[in-house]
Amino acid sequence: LAFVNRSGSGHDFTAPRFFASSHILSGSAPDGEIELRPHETKSIRLVPTRGTYKAHCSHFLHAAMGMTDQIIVN
Repeated sequence: LAFVNRSGSGHDFTAPRFFASSHILSGSAPDGEIELRPHETKSIRLVPTRGTYKAHCSHFLHAAMGMTDQIIVN
């Protein structure tokens, strides 16, 4: 997975259940999160486990502004 922050401010991709249940081959997601500085890209290789997982940006008020998502692995 490639995480691209095209914004001029920092964001993260937080999905602790998703990352905990996946087999990570390269890269890392400490505490179930990928932290991205402005205009930064990070990659992680993993084998996901089937299921539905919640994801969000944990920065102050970002989830309240709609920065939430759902991961579905079939």
